[in-house]
Amino acid sequence: MKKILVGFLFLLGTISYSFADSGLKAGVSLTAGYFETSATEKENDETSASKSAEGLGGIASIFVEKEIGGLSLGVSYTPKAYETEETEHKQVDGGSTVTNKAQVDFTDLMTLYAIIRPNDSGVYGKLGVMTVEVETNESLGTGSTYPDTDMDGVLVALGYDRDLDNGNFVRIEGSYMSLGGVTVTSSNNSDNSVTTDDVEGFGATISVGKSF
Repeated sequence: MKKILVGFLFLLGTISYSFADSGLKAGVSLTAGYFETSATEKENDETSASKSAEGLGGIASIFVEKEIGGLSLGVSYTPKAYETEETEHKQVDGGSTVTNKAQVDFTDLMTLYAIIRPNDSGVYGKLGVMTVEVETNESLGTGSTYPDTDMDGVLVALGYDRDLDNGNFVRIEGSYMSLGGVTVTSSNNSDNSVTTDDVEGFGATISVGKSF
């Protein structure tokens, strides 16, 4: 959450400065992406087999940028980035069968980035750092509950943008992202934990916006 607040302060500072000096861009983006990861759960001294998850998703975001010569600094924000499907499996615990259900929401995705334009062709490269909150929703027969956490990562993209009439612009890009894995410990049993490997994904994005 601290990184998100820092991002918003950066955003507000950029807007207030840019009204006094040209070079501000703002707009909306829609990304279609493919994501994959895997996770393992440890219960006392037993570790379950790694389970993989993958899926397609759509992400809508807003962004603002400040142009400084051939470089643009920007921040984008997505309230709800992705939600996984609910998984369910049964296991034998103490001679009885219990049902475990789990589902995860990725929210408050913040990306701080720099866009580099080597020439006037419209082609650009983008490098960014990301943070996202991970909200766990589980109903486990073992009685374990897991706290929410956050994940940090990087974004690399290549794109093309074109200026339109009246200061509008359109932009397309392809990207790769990687969020570092995390381990969360059960809030009612310190011997139980879940470890998620890196979340990796590829995206195709179209953006529209306006220059001020």
